[in-house]
Amino acid sequence: MMTITPVYKVNWEHAFGDSYNYGSEIKFLEHNVEFSNPLMPPNLAIMTWYSKRAFSSDRAFPTLPILRHGREYAVKMDYTITPANGVYWMIRFYGADDQQIEHANFDDLDGTFIYPDAATHYEISIMNIGHEKLVFKNLLLMDETLASATKITVNNEFGFISVKPNLSTNKRLKVIFLQTNTATEVYQVNNGDETQLFWNLTLADFDNSEQLLMLQGIKAWWHNALADDEQSFTLLEQLDFENQSSFATAGLQRDRKSTRLNSSHKRSS
Repeated sequence: MMTITPVYKVNWEHAFGDSYNYGSEIKFLEHNVEFSNPLMPPNLAIMTWYSKRAFSSDRAFPTLPILRHGREYAVKMDYTITPANGVYWMIRFYGADDQQIEHANFDDLDGTFIYPDAATHYEISIMNIGHEKLVFKNLLLMDETLASATKITVNNEFGFISVKPNLSTNKRLKVIFLQTNTATEVYQVNNGDETQLFWNLTLADFDNSEQLLMLQGIKAWWHNALADDEQSFTLLEQLDFENQSSFATAGLQRDRKSTRLNSSHKRSS
């Protein structure tokens, strides 16, 4: 039976109180955030994301989703650190009285955890050991069964997230247009055997839709999904589109037709 499983892409937003700001240099660039504070004491949080906030006092909303008790989840961090091993990340779990009941530390970028039965909320933090510079792109949070059964990759430059089942031989690619401009982006993944490419549209994309490099982006993602095989795009037999954005379908349909014509040309070359 086909099911829908969410993938959460969590970003580093401008919320002042969520990061360590004393003496820190923080640059919010187009595709990542650069953080540097070589004098920062060890074992303090560089950045923290929360599943529970009190807006009256924090002036911020939760950036982590509500999880199911007893369920195993996977986290995939995307950051680079200088020097190596200059940070680690951790999850803290809290009970109804806001007291910490468990925690887990991770040295690798990927990690899994089981959400405790007694937990009511949790936090994810990047912790300092002795860094010089941290370049953060995003973190992904999802059900572990989905993480182990698929290859999920993110490209902030194009605004794409692709999900390819590990054992699928399906030569169909489904491109889903949507809009998620919040601190936490949610992508509803169909647990079938098709590869899905989620394209997060912005108003600038739509205003310049004639110049969109859709085919270039799709081709790059298809190559990536098939281990960068230069001939892999010729294996793509079906390209479908679904519009979940608020932009007019007519405008997207125009680009869809253009893409199919260009796609056919590419296959024959």
